[in-house]
Amino acid sequence: MVNGNRQKEVQKRRQFSDEYKAGAVQLVLVEGKSVSGTAKDLGLAGSVLSRWVEQARANRGTSQRKGRCATPGDGQFPER
Repeated sequence: MVNGNRQKEVQKRRQFSDEYKAGAVQLVLVEGKSVSGTAKDLGLAGSVLSRWVEQARANRGTSQRKGRCATPGDGQFPER
């Protein structure tokens, strides 16, 4: 260790354009590539790409996230 008092470098949070995100998501959803492999190829954390893919699916109405609907029954609010 050259300098034991050296502070860790602070990394800035990377920002990605909507076009970049869409391209990455397309690799997974359209071309059928794996999330983990695509994330690795693009230098992303798998959790980041997973979030983008889930958001894209939700926007399309095809989310595959497991869980219960916030409303009972068919997911529709009752009429008043």
